Order: sequence, then C-alpha cells, then structure tokens
Amino acid sequence: MRPSEGDIVAIWEAGANAPAWQRALLLARHALDGPDPADVPLGQRDAALWRLRARWFGSRVESHTRCPGCGEGVEVAFDVDAIVAPAMASPPSPALAWRGAIVTVRPPSTRDVVEGATAAALTARCLPPDHSELAADPELQQAVARRCAELDPLADVTLELQCAACGAPWLANLDVVRFLWAEVSDAAERTLATVALLAACYGWSEADILAMSPARRAFYLRAADA
Repeated sequence: MRPSEGDIVAIWEAGANAPAWQRALLLARHALDGPDPADVPLGQRDAALWRLRARWFGSRVESHTRCPGCGEGVEVAFDVDAIVAPAMASPPSPALAWRGAIVTVRPPSTRDVVEGATAAALTARCLPPDHSELAADPELQQAVARRCAELDPLADVTLELQCAACGAPWLANLDVVRFLWAEVSDAAERTLATVALLAACYGWSEADILAMSPARRAFYLRAADA
C-alpha cells in the first residue's frame, strides 16, 4: 500500500539533504521488517526497494537517459519483476577456495560500504575474522568482489540499451535509490505545491489540507482557478 501524501512529504523532508546511502536506509525501513537495513546485503536491500517502488508507484518503470555516444535522448521502460525475479535463483556457495584455504564470503551491507573506506577494509569486512588478514591481497579483493556479485546480484544492476539515432549499445546502471527517491521527491513537491496554493487562497493550514481527500483538494483547486 502506498503511504499517505503526508507520509510521503515526511519521508522526503527527512532525506532531502541526506547522502544517497542515508536515503537508501530511510526508504529501506519502509521496505524491510526485522533486521537493521544497514546490515542487510546491498542486493537484498535493493530488491526490497524495487518491490517497495512497485507498491508505491506501480511495477512499470518509465524513465529516460542520453546516449553516451551522440547525446540523443533515449526512453527507458521496464518492469520491476524483470529486475527482481532473475535474482531469486539459488545463489552459489559462499565458500571460496583461495590458495589452499576455504574462505567464507559475505556480501557487503550498507554499513560495510560506508565504514570500509578502502578496498582492503571492505574486503576484510566480507571475510571471517580469522581470514581478515588476507584482505590486503589485491587478487583476493577481486576474487571476493566477484563472489559477492554472484551471491548478491541485485547489488549492481545494469540494463542493455541501444540508441535509435546512432545505434550505439551500452549498459546503463539501474540505481533503485535514485529512481525511487526521484519519484518520492516529485510526489512530495507536487503535494506541497497544492498545499501552498490552497493555503494562499483559503488560509487553511497544511495539516487541514493534507487531511482532505484528493477529490476535495482537486475541487478547491478548480474553484480557485474559476
């Protein structure tokens, strides 16, 4: 169920000046039950955010971008299920064979990415404590990153696109936090614009206006334009 317009405004206000990772956690708290969203693997967090997007704004996503070759505008459309469903397949084993040892890999969470300032630090957070000293090895860092991508594929989602004007193909990154936050912002700003207009016309408070049904607000907007 989509939250009320007042709730959307409150979410937008809470994250308006926040960095992307804080916005991700703010939204994830509406998408996940149980564990702290900061400790959920990135791909699992983002899968929950895609499903949240479907509940709040519908499963069909329509957007646009520009061709990196010629700059032509390109329309982008896809269904949330097409993104989330393939990742539901059984993941590989987290066990990674490394130079005679078996290392268990854990995909990184938001907290890991924020606190793991370097590749070595992030790799160490994805390994058991008794193997963390191996994290300084660049080759192991790459091997752990590959296994994490296999274990948590929605942490980095791309979409194959092709420009109709010049024919250039490319892979576009699908950042669910950016998509969802843009829609939350758009919805909140539309609501606040309506509130501002009705308040100016009738002197009503924001709380009173938000308590009205959309149909009543639409009527008063039409009456104000008459």
